[in-house]
Amino acid sequence: MAGELLEAGRYESAIQILHEAQVASEQRGDAILALVLAAAHRICLAGNQCQTEAEWYWRAHEEATQREHELRQQLRTILDLLNGRGAPRTREVLSIVPTADPNQPERDTRGSAEHPGLRQGLQNLPGRGPTSRSPEREVPATLVDRSARPRAEKVETPDVPLSLPGREATPVSPVAKENQGGQAPPSLVVYCLGSLRVYNNDRFIEKWPGHKCKSIFKYMIGHRERPIHSEILMDLFWRDADPRAARRNLYQAIYNLRQALQTGGPDFAYILCEESCYYLNPELELWVDSEAFCTHYQTGQRLEREGRLHEAIREYELAENLYEGEFLAKDRYEDWLLDHRENLQRAYLDILDRLSQHYFDQQQFATCIAFCQKLLIEDNCHEDAHRRLMRSYLRQGQRHLALRQYHLCVEALEQGLDVPPMPATIELYRHIQANPFNFRPPEN
Repeated sequence: MAGELLEAGRYESAIQILHEAQVASEQRGDAILALVLAAAHRICLAGNQCQTEAEWYWRAHEEATQREHELRQQLRTILDLLNGRGAPRTREVLSIVPTADPNQPERDTRGSAEHPGLRQGLQNLPGRGPTSRSPEREVPATLVDRSARPRAEKVETPDVPLSLPGREATPVSPVAKENQGGQAPPSLVVYCLGSLRVYNNDRFIEKWPGHKCKSIFKYMIGHRERPIHSEILMDLFWRDADPRAARRNLYQAIYNLRQALQTGGPDFAYILCEESCYYLNPELELWVDSEAFCTHYQTGQRLEREGRLHEAIREYELAENLYEGEFLAKDRYEDWLLDHRENLQRAYLDILDRLSQHYFDQQQFATCIAFCQKLLIEDNCHEDAHRRLMRSYLRQGQRHLALRQYHLCVEALEQGLDVPPMPATIELYRHIQANPFNFRPPEN
């Protein structure tokens, strides 16, 4: 029992069990067993303390990382003012430095005659004292003397390679990089339709240090409209773990995720944390294929409602080109993405239906056939697509293919839904049978 608790990181419960066992052994007069249990009890106490310190250090790491990012941003702003512009205007400097304390009298110092509080404001800039904020929790008292405690072993997490069979190693990034006088923020291109593929500044991220950090990244991409509280991530990915162990695992996974994203260079904080909430840095130039797909689809719907059909078709085709498979297709059993996956799939089916109908109306039957076949790959019980294929084959003089398509339709409906074809489908089939030389079937 105690071993299982230790594996789960639940030291408090294990300590209690060992103490009770030690007392029981002493009462029975089993001195040797009591000594062994006492030693195990002491080691368990030390392990619990190490766990507490590790949690504190992780929290301190999060705070220090966030603070370092803020300081870097302030410094970059000052350097941008100085770089190639000569002496900065006082108004510009004052806009980025803390205002002098109004309760303190201003002193006229050299170089700040125009604004006596300028030097004081610069002296109050962060970085002139401690460079990191302490986390809310106080430093454990035992950090003063660590010589008596065993050092926890470092657990190495294996890299998980991501293979891309049959795809180009480096795509052209859809994100435009604009030179704004300073160093442009990195661009991140994320493909979620099909298998996950991530490119940082056009460089493919092939290795992820651990499965959990990759899963958290997927979740952050799918929910980046708002910051994500750490409790949500712990409940989602470490639901059965002890709260302390779950928090420690989350800190490790976030650290691994930051390391994986640093391929574009170390001078950018990709993942920010504020009030125990994690979010992607808003300065990051991010392009996600599923979001671009939705944008093209919604734009096409709007243009079609406005009667601008040609432009709408163009938007539908752009969306269709982006859809390379289900949303995060390899994550078949992740509950959090099922609704989004189904919504995207319904949109894709609607796009294929609209495109196939458009090209049938334009008498471009080969293109219509291609879109109908794609539609039936996703939903082989789509009767409208079966009938459209029958008509397209017949208009191309391929009567045998039209008749075969009817039988494929009957088979798919029987196996998938256990229903017969609709009357319209049966009527079309009988018309083709009865008129072997008529290549213009009824439109209804």
